[in-house]
Amino acid sequence: MNATQMLSTDEPMRDPAAGLSIRIYAGLVPDKAKTIENGYPASKEVPFIQIRIPGDASYERNGPMTEEEKRIYPRHWKRYQENQSTEGIVGSVLDEWTPMPRSMVDSYRHFGIRTVEQLAAMSDVNARTVPQGAQWRDKAKLWLENAKAAAPMSQIEARMREMEQQIASLKMERDEAMKALDKATDPKNKKG
Repeated sequence: MNATQMLSTDEPMRDPAAGLSIRIYAGLVPDKAKTIENGYPASKEVPFIQIRIPGDASYERNGPMTEEEKRIYPRHWKRYQENQSTEGIVGSVLDEWTPMPRSMVDSYRHFGIRTVEQLAAMSDVNARTVPQGAQWRDKAKLWLENAKAAAPMSQIEARMREMEQQIASLKMERDEAMKALDKATDPKNKKG
């Protein structure tokens, strides 16, 4: 049951958002294609929606926004689009980069650095204004170089996993066909 259904009454609702606390924000989801291409975990920024019923702690919808929700809450969606920055996160987010401590991630976010790629691209001048900037920039560059060197292998491994799944599927189909053939050619099953 969704929030709109939970609030429904006998009378039709004019505004499905009435009585709801709705927040649309930019959230991160794994980017499988970039992860395979790069050879290291990558994420992309997509619209998320958080729906709450004020005073009811038992219900909360929080996750990537669906096309249906964009149609149901057009005012909220339009406002989000108007206020949304054009900077989308694509890459390996610092929050998920294990070499960097959480306190440093928070500090770098203050400087607008949210991905390993942004950190690696930081200029020498800017690296001097960020705590341990040059040190972390160099670590990020090295990490990206190593990941890119391993990317072809990651792509091969992903392709091999895909092919193994196809082979398993074909084997199942073959086994089913053999069973059907055995059943069809079994003299016990012939009427005569």
